[in-house]
Amino acid sequence: MANIPEHYIVGVIGAGTIGCGVAEALAASGFRTTLVDSSPKSLERGRSTISASLRCRRILGISAGKPEADIFRCIEFTDELSKLGACSFVIENITENHLLKQRLYRELDSICNRDCIVAPNTSAIPIERFAQWISFADRVVGVHFMNPVPLTKSVELVRGRQTSEQALQATVALLHRIGKRAIIVGDGPGFVINRAFMPFINQAIECLEDGVARPAEIDAVFRDCVGHKMGPLETADLIGLDTVMHSLEVLHKESGNPKYAPSRLLVEMVAEGKLGKKTGEGFHQYL
Repeated sequence: MANIPEHYIVGVIGAGTIGCGVAEALAASGFRTTLVDSSPKSLERGRSTISASLRCRRILGISAGKPEADIFRCIEFTDELSKLGACSFVIENITENHLLKQRLYRELDSICNRDCIVAPNTSAIPIERFAQWISFADRVVGVHFMNPVPLTKSVELVRGRQTSEQALQATVALLHRIGKRAIIVGDGPGFVINRAFMPFINQAIECLEDGVARPAEIDAVFRDCVGHKMGPLETADLIGLDTVMHSLEVLHKESGNPKYAPSRLLVEMVAEGKLGKKTGEGFHQYL
């Protein structure tokens, strides 16, 4: 396994739920972390999100490894993308939108040094797409973190066609340092998890749409009869219904397979702003 130098600075782009979870996990493991978001309000919410996560850890009796003050001292919150020029590793977590991501990677190409590893944290877009948007394609590795990041044990690590062995092993080492097992998979729309899981969630939503069962019963069937920790609709609420919809849209576009088309009910709920836990309402109420 590759060694990660102590002077490593890791950049995290996007102060949403996943980005904040990644920044928290890095800082708790002693990495100097630069959390970048174009919105100062998102950065402020990011501070609150990380603080709430650490408070939840304390309530559950799960050690974060460091005191909260030390973790926050490791994180620089900034809206300046140029700060990523000092980073040896950058993890990107912005919304699942081809055009926005392409524009960002064009900027990263001029900001990041050529030894920097750039890791898209995407749920469905093939890693090969990102490699086309940046001049050092051999340094692009897919990392698919699950929510909640600080508490999950493994990460789906995606090796692109041009990803070098050096970049892959450095990513495995970084994940190991933050307490995550890297499960290495090949490239392709949705990789393994979302290629299988997003249609599963979509079918559960269609059961609701068709009046087969209510959300509580749909989730209870999978928790109590199959042994899942969470039902599919609870999971969709946790992920964010907008993220679920965007992931399905990418899978549909990339594969051309109609089984990935988002259900009508999902599209309607996203349009109404019912995005799950982050808005207080999705298939369940969180107010």
